[in-house]
Amino acid sequence: RIQKAILHNCCDYVKPGGVLVYATCTILRKELGSQEAFEKQIMEVLSANQIDVIVLAGFMCILSKDFTDRYKDRIINVHPSLIPSFCGKGFYGLKVHEEALKYGVKVTGATVHFVNEIPDGGRIILQKAVEIKDGDFRELIEALMQKHVEELKELYNTREIEK
Repeated sequence: RIQKAILHNCCDYVKPGGVLVYATCTILRKELGSQEAFEKQIMEVLSANQIDVIVLAGFMCILSKDFTDRYKDRIINVHPSLIPSFCGKGFYGLKVHEEALKYGVKVTGATVHFVNEIPDGGRIILQKAVEIKDGDFRELIEALMQKHVEELKELYNTREIEK
């Protein structure tokens, strides 16, 4: 039995049999007053719904060591670069692509990785490369990356992950 939570300012999960069920709950960190209270509320929702695997999708929040240790090798993130390039604190969204273009890389990509307390520091699960051609601009790269991220998600969903 594997149930998944997709954290994107709400909690979604897959019931046994692969039926996607949206049990939406919005948890706003600023309303709870602290990172600790925010993570406690998330853990309560995950526990109440018996969530085993968490997928961060546009979550854009760094989780504490306490939180990531509780869900060791059960939190997955998709990062829009080939880690270890253009990753870590401050590298998210278009910033990643802008820096890749500024640096002049010829290949970028996406990485699916386990999450720990270090931003983009967890063990790599999958990577997919995208060639950057002359004249590519960040929105085109982001669109290409999104396509490859979807392919990576599909590949992940059909593959056993070894711990």
